[in-house]
Amino acid sequence: MSQRPLNIAVISKADAYGGGASKCAQDLTQLLSQAGHQAHHLARWFGDCKDPSKNYLLGRVARWRGFLFDRAKEFGLPEMLPMEWGRIKRFVTQQSIDLVHLHDTPTAVSPWSILWLSRLVPVVWTIHDCSPFTGGCLYPMDCTRFQWSCNDCPQVGTWPLDNPFVFTGLAQRVRAMVHHSPGVQLVTPSHWMADMAASAWVSNGRPLVIANGVNVGVYQALNKAELRGELGIPPGRLVILLSAGHLRDPRKGVAESIAVLQGIKDLKPFVLLAGQSSPELRQLLSGLDYHEFGYLTSPEALNRAYAAADGFLFCSWADNQPLSVLEAMASGTAVVGFATGGIPDLVVEGETGTMAPTGDVEGVIHRLRHAVAEGKLGFWGRNARQRAVEQFSFEGYLARHLDLYYHLLDHP
Repeated sequence: MSQRPLNIAVISKADAYGGGASKCAQDLTQLLSQAGHQAHHLARWFGDCKDPSKNYLLGRVARWRGFLFDRAKEFGLPEMLPMEWGRIKRFVTQQSIDLVHLHDTPTAVSPWSILWLSRLVPVVWTIHDCSPFTGGCLYPMDCTRFQWSCNDCPQVGTWPLDNPFVFTGLAQRVRAMVHHSPGVQLVTPSHWMADMAASAWVSNGRPLVIANGVNVGVYQALNKAELRGELGIPPGRLVILLSAGHLRDPRKGVAESIAVLQGIKDLKPFVLLAGQSSPELRQLLSGLDYHEFGYLTSPEALNRAYAAADGFLFCSWADNQPLSVLEAMASGTAVVGFATGGIPDLVVEGETGTMAPTGDVEGVIHRLRHAVAEGKLGFWGRNARQRAVEQFSFEGYLARHLDLYYHLLDHP
């Protein structure tokens, strides 16, 4: 198998400032560069523009292209106008790109661009949400229409389908052409997402599964007693962390997590909040002791928040393979919550944490009470750190992607 240095273009909606999926794109770009490959990151916007590997997806005329993109969305055709295609084609050709890897594509890359791109170079498309095989919704929740047709979508009016005119059936049919292109290799981080994609009518087979990775050198198990002393947490308290990019995001199930905490109020949990809070959430936390970190962007600060807790409480209603769970595990913290989406790929029941069925708040309360009574959280946290190092380190994450790249290039 050829092991020559590769020239890879990674395309996403944004960099790490755009959320977990875009962070995966940024991490992979950096890992490829550190391993001696040429790696370029193209995105619609960047929170940090200093890195020379970053390139704007819409090029120098981004303003008017972005304007047309947004107008198309208003008329129910989000991503149907391939405004970014000219920029992508020129970049791939001029830079002699070997392979393109797509990540967080909603609101950034048209299915038409992906289809045409696959005729130039091999394309890897990692699916971080369900929109690549639905009419545009990120998660169908209880809806199964994507398995035969996304006409009359029940999620019209919610982002990213938040416009008066939505042609979800047409959008899904366009995406079907991408799925059947021989030049596109679909990848999902979780087995759950692979099964979801395979069940859609647009599917051309089950995607390859490559789990997300975590930097186990940055996210480490730290001294919990010292961290709690710095935070002013009284010794002997049960410490539980809640985290979300925005604590008011209903999909992340923060309200359900707080209901769990209220259900164990007699255990006197001390709550750590990482994310943007609100007066409504503080009201829900009435009667509980808590500390607000605010919105944390530094990995080191996030590591300290994770590592200070006995357990990371994550009651998400819809998720693929959340990086926050991996980061908590790498920080030596047990994970407790709902067995949603791809989370069971990460959390081993009774070994690194415990999961109740999605929506079963009472089940989480029962499991958490039992874990505290049996003194299992510390043991699970140590196991979680070991599992993160052995199964989800950046080293393995990069190696699995390189194996795929070389295979696609050697066997077009």
